[in-house]
Amino acid sequence: MFMTSELGPTKRTQINRGKPHAQSDRAILAQVLGEGLIAHVGYQAVSHPVVLPMAYAFDLAGPDADGTLYLHGSVAAMMLRDPNERQLCATITLLDGLVAARSGFEHSMNYRTAVIIGAARLVTRRERAPARS
Repeated sequence: MFMTSELGPTKRTQINRGKPHAQSDRAILAQVLGEGLIAHVGYQAVSHPVVLPMAYAFDLAGPDADGTLYLHGSVAAMMLRDPNERQLCATITLLDGLVAARSGFEHSMNYRTAVIIGAARLVTRRERAPARS
């Protein structure tokens, strides 16, 4: 099985601010996904953007080429109607600590986050990862 250890940035995922803090190692992604509990998933509804908290699972080995993020939702949910026509953005954030300062402008947070952008598709049965060479 072949899987790259690096996840290079694309035009959609290029980091411009805070670049020294960005990570592209799959092991770090797997750690954040493994420790996280909730994915905040954004999509474009008919008239406005929507972000919803959702339960998730992941399989970095497939069945999709770069790994698969599974989102749990109701078949009646608007996001899951015609899923093959939707681009989604899922964000998983782990808050490691709050940084308090004398000034409110200097308060901060220490956190790790994974942002996953991709096309949605409906999973109706258990799938096995295709063999990779």
